[in-house]
Amino acid sequence: MGAIEEADPIHLFLAFKLDEIQRQLTIIKLNKEFLFRRNELPDRANHIMKVKRYVLREALKNGKDDFTSFEEKREGVSLEGFDPAEVKDVLAKVRSIFSKTLLLPEFKIGDTAIWTTDLGGDSMSYVAMVNDLNTAFQVDIPTEKYGKLTCVKDFAGEILSLRHQPKKGSEQQK
Repeated sequence: MGAIEEADPIHLFLAFKLDEIQRQLTIIKLNKEFLFRRNELPDRANHIMKVKRYVLREALKNGKDDFTSFEEKREGVSLEGFDPAEVKDVLAKVRSIFSKTLLLPEFKIGDTAIWTTDLGGDSMSYVAMVNDLNTAFQVDIPTEKYGKLTCVKDFAGEILSLRHQPKKGSEQQK
């Protein structure tokens, strides 16, 4: 049972739900950070899970890599090394699909505008948009990338990488 592959759609859904909760809280009660464990937590009797704070603190201290955060700063995607004309075409098509999904004019969608916070997208429209991208570019964006790809530039980089990776069974023998 692959915890990451099965959890990614849930992870994405939770991100949007947590954002909704945050918007309803007063400034004093806002959470600074949400962390999600990448691996499954141990099963408890009757599937009821009660985790004590000190256990979580210790787990965070010993294995921060076991957790993921939506607020983590990440390096921007580089589109260098690809044909500039192809990059321009892919960026334009991705922006167009973002525009159609979100019902926004294309000029309002910047290359690094975040799907949720900047563009107002939600989890359902995100999944629909990814399916549209897969169809338009004839690629299959892996589910483990869902939620990690958040802007036009992220998706363009992933699509370009998928287009240029060697096809299975076509490796050259030397």
